[in-house]
Amino acid sequence: MSNLEIQLDHLANRFGPFNGACLFAALLIPGIVYLLFIRPLLSPLSRLPGPKNDSILFGNLGVTFGPEGGVRQWHKDFGNTLRMRGFFGQVHLSTIDPKALNHILVSRAYAYPKSEQTRRSLGSLVGHGLLFAEGETHTRQKRILGPVFSPVQIKELAPVVYEYAYLLRDKWTDLIRSSQKPYVVINVLPWLSRTTLDIIGSAGFGYQFKALENDENSSSMGKAFHKLTLLSSEGRTPLKLWIANMIRAIPPSLRLYEPTPMKMAGTCLKNMEHESRTLFSHKKKEVEAGGIVGGKDLISVLVRANTMSEGKERLTDDEVIAQVSTANSLTWMLWILAKHPNVQDKLRKELQESSVASSESEEEIPIEQLNSLTYLDAVCRETLRFLPPVSQTAREASMADTIPVSGDGEPIHIEAGQWILIPIIAFNLSKAAFGADAEVFRPDRWIEKGPVSALPGIWSGLLTFLGGPRACIGYRFALMELKVLVAVIISHFRFDERDGLGCGPEIERHVSIVMRPNVQGKNSGISMPLRVSLVESP
Repeated sequence: MSNLEIQLDHLANRFGPFNGACLFAALLIPGIVYLLFIRPLLSPLSRLPGPKNDSILFGNLGVTFGPEGGVRQWHKDFGNTLRMRGFFGQVHLSTIDPKALNHILVSRAYAYPKSEQTRRSLGSLVGHGLLFAEGETHTRQKRILGPVFSPVQIKELAPVVYEYAYLLRDKWTDLIRSSQKPYVVINVLPWLSRTTLDIIGSAGFGYQFKALENDENSSSMGKAFHKLTLLSSEGRTPLKLWIANMIRAIPPSLRLYEPTPMKMAGTCLKNMEHESRTLFSHKKKEVEAGGIVGGKDLISVLVRANTMSEGKERLTDDEVIAQVSTANSLTWMLWILAKHPNVQDKLRKELQESSVASSESEEEIPIEQLNSLTYLDAVCRETLRFLPPVSQTAREASMADTIPVSGDGEPIHIEAGQWILIPIIAFNLSKAAFGADAEVFRPDRWIEKGPVSALPGIWSGLLTFLGGPRACIGYRFALMELKVLVAVIISHFRFDERDGLGCGPEIERHVSIVMRPNVQGKNSGISMPLRVSLVESP
């Protein structure tokens, strides 16, 4: 036996199974101690105030992804900028400081991209479009998409929104008239989701999803969109998020396991992309043959713009088909109007006096006239301030940086890879930004003061559509869609809480990709039940 073999045999005898386990623990424990206790102390953010660490494994993420309100309370307790803990003791930054947000979102936006985990999550639900893109790719896509979302183009699409708004009106009217009571209880979220799916199908793709029809008549692409909408609204816990991030980091061909929602999202996205490619190819051939010159849907406009672009200025087909939308804002607006009948009545009075819609009319009021309605505009602004559909977002520093803060506070020094939470709703409800009554739903504030332009948001000083080059490019379309739907729906229906004014049920706001409603104490998934009755003709 050689000397080497003798030494190996000696080591094997010395470090048996028990001793080997002890050696493994001896090597592992210092690493755990460093991650959980030493690394946080070495972070440049350690001097900042913040909540106590709730979990060794998940930090404070249980609050971040729990019912809305926890992060807002942190900022009340600890100020505009604070530190919190993420997975395995990582120190994260959360800020609603206007100067810091202007630096992150506007001045140095491309130095603060979405984190890789966030991009993987978005990519699995919406593909690799503008929402997913970063850096040069994002700049290129946004430059090409700009004309598609111009005010002139948005105005051209208003008739499509009116068409489906009146279709929804007719369906709800039939439900109420067939009821033995003067009202029906409707879970409005699925209806509004299907309505906006039909709108984006027709206005965005020139495609009939038929989502407002029953499931048997709905197109396969419409079903895929609807399922993706539901999946994007599912609740996220720290454990689910950690498992999903771990799995998405593995190439699909090497994955041994995928959670059911992830499989469903992948299947839906593949089906949607297959039909989208077919549609895109068809429209591109028509453009090349000189057709669809006057096509008003967004993808026809985009195909024409894309065909006229050259080289790197052209979007790839995969990137073009990845643009999507949501009905979340309108769901929350109907809920808040049900809780504030005085606001609902005042809005309806303005709409009726402006002859926006009579009881049986399908008149399309010009967008200019709709935009001139002061109280409608104020209600939309206040709803999007008070209940933004996306309650928070996050960024990750691509390099070491110094973030300025308002007043005489010390700048914040961060390292590359620093994760930064931007709690949109906490900023929108900040008393420093919107006054002492910031946590009160009061549309008249916009009539009294108007938009707050000094704040970093692209629209009305709010963070609802973010700000800077990464701001939501489709916000004009979203606002037009919201105003048309609200005008038609409020003109024809009265909304009350399901069990009567002040009787609830209480609706919880849970953080997901969008802020989802749940009936308090019920494990029935996303739900917004409201009492809906017909408005008598004035």
